[in-house]
Amino acid sequence: MKVILGYFCILLLGCWLLSCTYLTINETESLPYRAFFCIPNLKANRGDFVCLKGHETIYAPGLSLTKRLVGLPGDSIEIRNGSLFVEGKKVGPLQPQTKDGKSLTSLKAHIVPKGFVFLSADHPRSFDSRYEEFGFVNEKCIKGRCFGLFPKRRPSE
Repeated sequence: MKVILGYFCILLLGCWLLSCTYLTINETESLPYRAFFCIPNLKANRGDFVCLKGHETIYAPGLSLTKRLVGLPGDSIEIRNGSLFVEGKKVGPLQPQTKDGKSLTSLKAHIVPKGFVFLSADHPRSFDSRYEEFGFVNEKCIKGRCFGLFPKRRPSE
């Protein structure tokens, strides 16, 4: 009887997890994982991956995206030697345009505003908060925390 009850509890937990979590696929080289297991409403900390929905940008309208949480409200932003820094840590270089030739404008703000976060990705050519065209992300657009699955192979592997 205990074994049956144990299996039943595992089955209930599995059904609950499947009903409130989801999987996202990363089709670009911007992040180190091929897929992410996302848990809605799970609080994320600096450095964690997050899923966002409802953040409209001119170059990626209506997309659900996965990015890394890099800057929190009140964090300082600085541009030095062609790279953007958040709280003194290098986020990445600034690009003049996207891979397909669309113009990019480096972020003008110096502080992450209240109610917003700064999101980035690991690839230097990622389209993220480094650019005005993407901008800061309203905290309400963060839908949950993501956990990487299936690491991508580096070109030398």
